[in-house]
Amino acid sequence: MLKIFGFPTFNLGKVLITAEELALNYEYVPLDPTRGEHKSPEHLKRHPGGKIPAIEHDGRPLFESAAIARYFANISKSDLYPEDPYKRAQVDQWLDYSVSHVGRWFSVYFWEKIIQKRYFAKDPNLEALKEADRFLAQHLPVLEKQLEKNTFLAHDNFSLADIFAFCHIDTHKETGIDISHYPQLSHWYQNINARKSILAYRKILKH
Repeated sequence: MLKIFGFPTFNLGKVLITAEELALNYEYVPLDPTRGEHKSPEHLKRHPGGKIPAIEHDGRPLFESAAIARYFANISKSDLYPEDPYKRAQVDQWLDYSVSHVGRWFSVYFWEKIIQKRYFAKDPNLEALKEADRFLAQHLPVLEKQLEKNTFLAHDNFSLADIFAFCHIDTHKETGIDISHYPQLSHWYQNINARKSILAYRKILKH
């Protein structure tokens, strides 16, 4: 039995979309952050930091979205995370780049323009947004250039790297980040946005 615990964030999206791509049989268990359910004793057994997402597979816990997604791909023997060492390293490098650089600054926007307003009734920190803009102007062209050569980020096959990058970039509509200046990235985004796994993921979060 596989259970996925979380509440709507781009990190939960990484895990749910991976599970949908692999057609895993799972139960999504929503947690309510306003009631502190992610800090409950039960959840702290799954994630000692009290964060999401976390899973239980046959009663065994696992946390961190990248670790979970890789685990899902490994147990499914999926090309989302290829067995070939070099191809796997290509997925890792673009996944890590997307999270550590591109995703980091999309996260700043998401925190300042969505989370601060929604949960703390605070205006965004404009200096933080300016800093994010400066770094996104450096990192988004890197993705654009890569996608001029490849259909997907790591190579010409859809992989975990695309799922992770997509989940961060998917916040651009809510946060107002403009990706239209990057035609290859925009095309890549639209192609992934039409995948069945994405449609299923969005349906899950509506319930």
